[in-house]
Amino acid sequence: MEKNPQKMSVRENVFCHVYTLFSSDLGICGCGTPEPAYDLIRDLLAMAPTFGESKRLTELVGSAGARRLVLGQMESAGLIDHGFVIDHSNLTAKGEWYYKALHSIDDWSEFDTQENFAIGFPHDEEGCTEKCWKLPIFDRSSDDSESSSDNSPGE
Repeated sequence: MEKNPQKMSVRENVFCHVYTLFSSDLGICGCGTPEPAYDLIRDLLAMAPTFGESKRLTELVGSAGARRLVLGQMESAGLIDHGFVIDHSNLTAKGEWYYKALHSIDDWSEFDTQENFAIGFPHDEEGCTEKCWKLPIFDRSSDDSESSSDNSPGE
């Protein structure tokens, strides 16, 4: 681990973590038009913990089998915690952070084009820690010391 990790803006940090979620944790390919998959994960996180009570879930994923596959993948990615049945899973701390982070992105074009900064794995590809799920999601004024964060994975 670097002694002095590179500082990055809150926005860049969010985008790097989202990139990790999509590419590594969920295995979503970024070629072509991945935006519908990004939107799907964002919309599904909003349904927790009442997946089983939502007809919209089946509408979004297409079938009961696809529903189980998608929820299982979300559990494997650490976004939800399997309840008594997977249809009643709660968001984990990671899932809550990503729920907020994904809802902070209004337009995927900045994420896809990497126009304002390069997006890659945070922490030099070291895994995230619980500290990551406490990082700010929205930029604050430039004089606020929390308006940027380092990309270290915590202690």
